[in-house]
Amino acid sequence: MKYQWKQGAHGKGDAQAIGTEIERLDAEYDGVTPEVVLDEAKKKRSPLHDCFEWNDREAAVAYRLVQARYLLRSIEVVIEKADTEPLRIRAFHSVVTEEQGKYYTTVAKAREDEAMWSQVKANALSEIRNWQNKYRQINEFEAIFDAIESVV
Repeated sequence: MKYQWKQGAHGKGDAQAIGTEIERLDAEYDGVTPEVVLDEAKKKRSPLHDCFEWNDREAAVAYRLVQARYLLRSIEVVIEKADTEPLRIRAFHSVVTEEQGKYYTTVAKAREDEAMWSQVKANALSEIRNWQNKYRQINEFEAIFDAIESVV
């Protein structure tokens, strides 16, 4: 099988060697868990080794940043509407400006700024395309894919 990094991924190492190693682990363990991958990656000669930060201090900071991003992506705004279910939408969106670089802002601020709102829509479209690519092999989703194409 041919392996490569997903577009936009910030992976370290040779994707082919890593994919082959994970495939080997899948065969050996009859399925792969993150724990198995981490245990194998501890071996310095493993192709997985360089995919991880082994300095515990740096790893702790990096993990807390992952948690902060997760927090920002996980908060929703609940909009109450008469006679319908409440509408739940993402509260904070990632945007980029020349002045501030990449940061998160409220959905309300993003909607008020044409450039920010364009970024939010572009990010949404990118997520849709990623989802399509991830599930392209599921024929039962063809109607959904067609509907997406008709809107896009």
